[in-house]
Amino acid sequence: MSIMSTNFAIAFCNTYIHVKLDPDFVISTESMNKLWLRLAEASSLYNCQHIFAEGLMPSRRMDMAGAFVSGDKLAQSIAGLYMACFFEGYETDELTEFFKTVARNRGAMVEFFNTREEAFRWLGINLPQENHPGEPNNNHVTYFLM
Repeated sequence: MSIMSTNFAIAFCNTYIHVKLDPDFVISTESMNKLWLRLAEASSLYNCQHIFAEGLMPSRRMDMAGAFVSGDKLAQSIAGLYMACFFEGYETDELTEFFKTVARNRGAMVEFFNTREEAFRWLGINLPQENHPGEPNNNHVTYFLM
């Protein structure tokens, strides 16, 4: 069972929630509202506030007002949130920094990283190890969400 939409999936991985954005994901007020709602459900279900989000560099259709609403909604949705984002090719800009500031001012910590390793280190969790064929893997997804 996994939370699926047309453009993201969410899974619980023992110590964190993993968000995987599809290549066609577009950052917009509507898509972020949907994502924050699903993340809040997962966070509540698994009592987990550590989130690792990844994907290819998403396109964005959002202005400052949308970034404000998005940062506010995220922080209100998940108390004590720590979210590390790794989007291949993504470069933070003024809008990204504004979103982070809005979220931080409301108690949510969001950071963007250039590598998965940096993101996992910031979250304080171990990077999942690659699995060899035939060996059990205790670091990858163990529960999926509906």
